[in-house]
Amino acid sequence: MIVNTNSLRLIGTVATDAVYSHICAGEQFYHFTIAVSRQSGTFDNIPVLLGTCCMGYFMPHSNQMISVEAIIFTTFKNTDGADHLMIYALAERIALVENNYGVRNVNWVMLSGAICKRPVIRTTPFGRVITDMMLAVNRMPGVSYYIPCIAWGRNAHVAAILRLGDHVTVEGRVQSRQYQKKLPDGNVLDKVTYEVSITHIDKSPL
Repeated sequence: MIVNTNSLRLIGTVATDAVYSHICAGEQFYHFTIAVSRQSGTFDNIPVLLGTCCMGYFMPHSNQMISVEAIIFTTFKNTDGADHLMIYALAERIALVENNYGVRNVNWVMLSGAICKRPVIRTTPFGRVITDMMLAVNRMPGVSYYIPCIAWGRNAHVAAILRLGDHVTVEGRVQSRQYQKKLPDGNVLDKVTYEVSITHIDKSPL
Protein backbone atom coordinates (compact mmCIF):
# COMPACT_ATOMS: atom_id res chain seq x y z
CA MET A 1 0.00 0.00 0.00
CA ILE A 2 1.28 3.48 -0.90
CA VAL A 3 1.72 5.64 2.21
CA ASN A 4 1.33 9.42 2.02
CA THR A 5 3.98 11.55 3.68
CA ASN A 6 3.81 15.18 4.75
CA SER A 7 6.78 16.31 6.83
CA LEU A 8 8.30 19.78 7.21
CA ARG A 9 11.20 20.97 9.40
CA LEU A 10 12.15 24.61 9.81
CA ILE A 11 14.81 26.43 11.81
CA GLY A 12 14.76 30.18 11.46
CA THR A 13 13.93 33.51 13.03
CA VAL A 14 10.44 34.64 14.01
CA ALA A 15 9.64 37.56 11.70
CA THR A 16 6.25 38.52 13.16
CA ASP A 17 4.82 38.03 16.65
CA ALA A 18 2.25 35.25 17.06
CA VAL A 19 -1.30 36.65 16.96
CA TYR A 20 -4.68 34.98 17.37
CA SER A 21 -6.00 33.47 14.12
CA HIS A 22 -9.10 31.34 14.73
CA ILE A 23 -10.66 28.52 16.73
CA CYS A 24 -11.27 25.02 15.35
CA ALA A 25 -12.79 22.05 17.20
CA GLY A 26 -12.37 23.94 20.45
CA GLU A 27 -8.66 24.62 19.92
CA GLN A 28 -7.29 28.13 19.49
CA PHE A 29 -4.78 28.74 16.70
CA TYR A 30 -2.20 31.49 16.39
CA HIS A 31 -0.44 32.78 13.29
CA PHE A 32 3.10 34.04 12.81
CA THR A 33 5.81 34.12 10.15
CA ILE A 34 9.23 32.47 10.28
CA ALA A 35 12.09 33.76 8.13
CA VAL A 36 14.49 31.07 6.91
CA SER A 37 17.63 32.16 5.08
CA ARG A 38 18.81 30.59 1.84
CA GLN A 39 22.45 30.06 0.85
CA SER A 40 22.08 33.10 -1.42
CA GLY A 41 21.37 35.30 1.60
CA THR A 42 17.73 35.91 0.71
CA PHE A 43 14.92 34.71 2.96
CA ASP A 44 11.81 32.56 2.65
CA ASN A 45 9.08 34.01 4.87
CA ILE A 46 6.78 31.11 5.74
CA PRO A 47 3.41 31.49 7.51
CA VAL A 48 2.95 29.16 10.49
CA LEU A 49 -0.22 28.07 12.28
CA LEU A 50 0.28 27.07 15.91
CA GLY A 51 -2.42 25.42 18.03
CA THR A 52 -2.62 25.65 21.79
CA CYS A 53 -2.26 21.86 22.03
CA CYS A 54 1.37 21.98 20.88
CA MET A 55 2.48 25.44 22.02
CA GLY A 56 2.50 24.72 25.76
CA TYR A 57 3.72 27.83 27.54
CA PHE A 58 5.78 29.07 24.59
CA MET A 59 4.47 32.00 22.53
CA PRO A 60 6.80 32.96 19.62
CA HIS A 61 8.00 36.56 19.50
CA SER A 62 9.90 38.49 16.85
CA ASN A 63 13.65 37.87 16.53
CA GLN A 64 13.59 34.58 18.45
CA MET A 65 15.31 31.64 16.74
CA ILE A 66 13.03 28.61 16.80
CA SER A 67 12.71 25.11 15.41
CA VAL A 68 9.39 23.91 14.02
CA GLU A 69 8.30 20.40 13.08
CA ALA A 70 5.16 20.63 10.99
CA ILE A 71 3.11 19.48 8.07
CA ILE A 72 2.11 21.58 5.08
CA PHE A 73 -1.52 22.63 5.52
CA THR A 74 -3.55 24.12 2.66
CA THR A 75 -7.03 25.53 2.47
CA PHE A 76 -9.04 27.55 -0.02
CA LYS A 77 -10.14 31.06 0.92
CA ASN A 78 -12.62 33.12 -1.07
CA THR A 79 -11.44 36.67 -1.65
CA ASP A 80 -12.63 39.12 -4.29
CA GLY A 81 -15.10 36.49 -5.55
CA ALA A 82 -12.41 33.88 -6.31
CA ASP A 83 -10.99 30.92 -4.39
CA HIS A 84 -7.31 31.26 -3.49
CA LEU A 85 -5.11 28.47 -2.16
CA MET A 86 -3.65 29.38 1.23
CA ILE A 87 -0.54 27.54 2.44
CA TYR A 88 0.76 27.26 6.00
CA ALA A 89 3.19 25.24 8.09
CA LEU A 90 0.88 23.59 10.63
CA ALA A 91 3.12 23.17 13.67
CA GLU A 92 3.18 19.86 15.53
CA ARG A 93 6.21 20.68 17.71
CA ILE A 94 7.93 23.99 18.37
CA ALA A 95 10.91 24.97 20.50
CA LEU A 96 13.14 27.92 21.21
CA VAL A 97 16.70 27.47 19.91
CA GLU A 98 18.93 28.49 22.79
CA ASN A 99 22.65 29.11 22.52
CA ASN A 100 22.07 29.51 18.78
CA TYR A 101 25.52 30.77 17.82
CA GLY A 102 26.49 28.97 14.62
CA VAL A 103 23.12 27.21 14.26
CA ARG A 104 22.21 26.95 10.59
CA ASN A 105 18.78 27.68 9.21
CA VAL A 106 16.85 24.64 8.00
CA ASN A 107 14.06 24.43 5.44
CA TRP A 108 13.35 20.79 4.54
CA VAL A 109 10.17 19.14 3.35
CA MET A 110 9.27 15.63 2.17
CA LEU A 111 5.94 14.91 0.54
CA SER A 112 4.39 11.80 -0.93
CA GLY A 113 1.14 12.00 -2.86
CA ALA A 114 -0.62 11.89 -6.22
CA ILE A 115 -0.37 14.24 -9.18
CA CYS A 116 -3.76 15.98 -9.30
CA LYS A 117 -3.13 18.59 -12.01
CA ARG A 118 -1.35 18.13 -15.32
CA PRO A 119 2.30 19.23 -14.98
CA VAL A 120 3.23 22.22 -17.15
CA ILE A 121 6.80 22.67 -18.38
CA ARG A 122 8.05 26.11 -19.43
CA THR A 123 11.20 28.16 -19.85
CA THR A 124 11.86 31.33 -17.88
CA PRO A 125 13.07 34.55 -19.53
CA PHE A 126 16.53 33.65 -18.18
CA GLY A 127 16.46 30.29 -20.00
CA ARG A 128 15.80 28.04 -16.99
CA VAL A 129 13.49 25.07 -17.57
CA ILE A 130 10.87 24.62 -14.86
CA THR A 131 7.78 22.47 -14.36
CA ASP A 132 4.80 23.44 -12.22
CA MET A 133 2.68 20.67 -10.72
CA MET A 134 0.12 20.09 -7.99
CA LEU A 135 0.41 17.27 -5.47
CA ALA A 136 -2.55 15.90 -3.47
CA VAL A 137 -1.36 14.59 -0.10
CA ASN A 138 -3.90 12.70 2.00
CA ARG A 139 -4.35 13.92 5.57
CA MET A 140 -7.01 11.32 6.39
CA PRO A 141 -9.56 9.35 4.34
CA GLY A 142 -11.49 11.84 2.25
CA VAL A 143 -9.28 14.81 3.19
CA SER A 144 -6.35 15.92 1.02
CA TYR A 145 -4.04 18.91 1.02
CA TYR A 146 -3.29 20.34 -2.44
CA ILE A 147 0.31 21.50 -2.54
CA PRO A 148 1.85 23.41 -5.47
CA CYS A 149 5.36 22.29 -6.39
CA ILE A 150 7.98 23.56 -8.80
CA ALA A 151 10.84 21.53 -10.31
CA TRP A 152 13.97 22.87 -11.99
CA GLY A 153 16.43 21.55 -14.57
CA ARG A 154 16.66 17.76 -14.68
CA ASN A 155 13.83 17.44 -12.14
CA ALA A 156 11.67 19.60 -14.40
CA HIS A 157 12.01 17.08 -17.24
CA VAL A 158 11.20 14.20 -14.87
CA ALA A 159 8.11 15.99 -13.57
CA ALA A 160 6.93 17.01 -17.03
CA ILE A 161 6.20 13.42 -18.12
CA LEU A 162 4.15 12.54 -15.04
CA ARG A 163 0.45 11.85 -15.55
CA LEU A 164 -2.63 12.52 -13.47
CA GLY A 165 -2.83 9.96 -10.67
CA ASP A 166 0.88 9.12 -10.66
CA HIS A 167 2.19 8.79 -7.12
CA VAL A 168 5.48 10.52 -6.35
CA THR A 169 7.74 11.35 -3.44
CA VAL A 170 9.46 14.73 -3.49
CA GLU A 171 12.05 16.38 -1.28
CA GLY A 172 12.84 20.08 -1.21
CA ARG A 173 12.04 23.30 0.62
CA VAL A 174 9.11 25.67 1.01
CA GLN A 175 9.79 28.90 -0.82
CA SER A 176 8.06 32.25 -0.84
CA ARG A 177 8.07 34.12 -4.13
CA GLN A 178 6.99 37.68 -4.77
CA TYR A 179 5.21 38.68 -7.96
CA GLN A 180 3.12 41.53 -9.29
CA LYS A 181 -0.51 41.27 -10.40
CA LYS A 182 -1.96 43.87 -12.73
CA LEU A 183 -5.48 44.89 -11.74
CA PRO A 184 -8.29 45.81 -14.21
CA ASP A 185 -7.89 49.49 -13.29
CA GLY A 186 -4.23 49.39 -14.31
CA ASN A 187 -2.78 49.41 -10.81
CA VAL A 188 -0.18 46.81 -9.85
CA LEU A 189 -0.51 44.77 -6.66
CA ASP A 190 2.50 43.16 -4.97
CA LYS A 191 1.67 39.58 -3.92
CA VAL A 192 3.42 36.55 -2.45
CA THR A 193 2.94 32.93 -3.45
CA TYR A 194 4.23 29.80 -1.72
CA GLU A 195 5.32 26.50 -3.23
CA VAL A 196 7.61 23.54 -2.67
CA SER A 197 10.83 23.88 -4.62
CA ILE A 198 11.83 20.30 -5.49
CA THR A 199 15.42 19.09 -5.12
CA HIS A 200 14.64 15.38 -5.58
CA ILE A 201 11.70 13.52 -7.10
CA ASP A 202 10.87 9.82 -7.39
CA LYS A 203 7.90 8.09 -8.96
CA SER A 204 6.51 5.54 -6.51
CA PRO A 205 6.02 1.97 -7.75
CA LEU A 206 2.46 0.66 -7.90
